[in-house]
Amino acid sequence: MKQNTIPDLSLGVTTGTPIHTALKLSITASKNNYKTVWIGDDILSYEAFTYTSIIANHVKNIRIGLGVISPYVYPISTIASATATLAELTFNNFILGLGVGGSLEVERLTGVKPKKVVPRLQDTITILKKIFNKETVNFEYGDEKIVAYKLSFTKYNIPVYLGVRGPKLLELAGRLADGVIFSAPLSLLGESLKIVKKAAVNAHRNPDDIRKILWNGFILSNNVEDLKLAKSVVLTIINSMSDSLLAQLKLDTDLLNQIKKEFLKGNKSQAMDYITEDILREFCLFGGVEELKQQFIEIKNLGVDEIIVGPPFSSNPLKTIKTMSSEKIWRK
Repeated sequence: MKQNTIPDLSLGVTTGTPIHTALKLSITASKNNYKTVWIGDDILSYEAFTYTSIIANHVKNIRIGLGVISPYVYPISTIASATATLAELTFNNFILGLGVGGSLEVERLTGVKPKKVVPRLQDTITILKKIFNKETVNFEYGDEKIVAYKLSFTKYNIPVYLGVRGPKLLELAGRLADGVIFSAPLSLLGESLKIVKKAAVNAHRNPDDIRKILWNGFILSNNVEDLKLAKSVVLTIINSMSDSLLAQLKLDTDLLNQIKKEFLKGNKSQAMDYITEDILREFCLFGGVEELKQQFIEIKNLGVDEIIVGPPFSSNPLKTIKTMSSEKIWRK
């Protein structure tokens, strides 16, 4: 198999996973030559920076990525200092992922719905890059204000990625981000990549310098019944998507609206009952090893550099991580 046709494989866990479980998965990924351990911030669960530092302190010889961190949840000064700490802990082998986060979860946690998301993320990524470059910055947004702020840490080159959806935010990523984390319907992935590429070109950037990563549900199984394992993951993705994006899918719009309606009412189990196999396949990578390999190649050909092997994995996550090792699945 030619190297340029093969995407890198990374591990994904979320802060909703018990830390001891995440450590086992991360250590296994490190031993099996995964590219990165990505930690997704479930803002209603364990605190992300502490959680990530524990994993980084126990797992060696692998890059650590944290995303997405929301400026609607964390002050910029906290994001900056915590990120610099993680960069030092990992010997400058750390990636910061920024994004709005799940708007419903953000509103539930803070009591405020995210607004003006494009300028807010643009300001956040711009200010953070200046801070990481040891510049002194001033910033004010609503009640948040920093004056003559400068980190005392050693200067680090910290890549900043954006985990976003929708044309305007994807354009922002193409203009400013070092990488993009896509968590999107597979049928819209190609168009999303084109938006990022066009924005990069318009900003006089080389699109190939922007790392493209896909993080959707992942299941290693030949049993269609195992697709049901991904319902909670797909539910989270659906409810973080705008109605306009959902309307672009070749799926039953009334059914998608019903899913969101039940979720908003707090009926998570009822919402998951409405998730069909067609909906699951739109948001999941699913199949046996050979089928998944073919999907990986197709996704790589679209322009994706890295695919995250993440929840729900299978009924045996540790076995899945070992099986999906790049050295094993591409050695033939």
